[in-house]
Amino acid sequence: MNKLNVHEYDGKIEQLPITTILTKINISDTEEIKRCYDEIENIMKPKLKNESLRIWNILKNSIGSISNYDNSNQISVDSLMFIVRMYINDKDFQELLIQQLIEMQSGLCPQGRTTRLIQILIPMIEK
Repeated sequence: MNKLNVHEYDGKIEQLPITTILTKINISDTEEIKRCYDEIENIMKPKLKNESLRIWNILKNSIGSISNYDNSNQISVDSLMFIVRMYINDKDFQELLIQQLIEMQSGLCPQGRTTRLIQILIPMIEK
């Protein structure tokens, strides 16, 4: 994938199809969020190596924190993980997720985290 300007979508996420799904997700239960991350991790753990594993752990350890909340778009990594979980059994999606975790090294701001996930989720949603 090409380098992404993670701030390109600041304030524009509501125009994307992902918002329809997000409005249906209730992410107020921290334990449910942790279970979501755990389910994804159980599938991805053998594939996560070095930098992708390091970034995954940063995201997981930031559950519910401001580090996982993109204020520009009013969206959280935690809520996006519920959508990630919907597609995590797709092998191609798994590879894209690993690539984006690695890319997050260059942009771990909240916008970088959410935009990189949205970038791989939109094509899945539009299938």
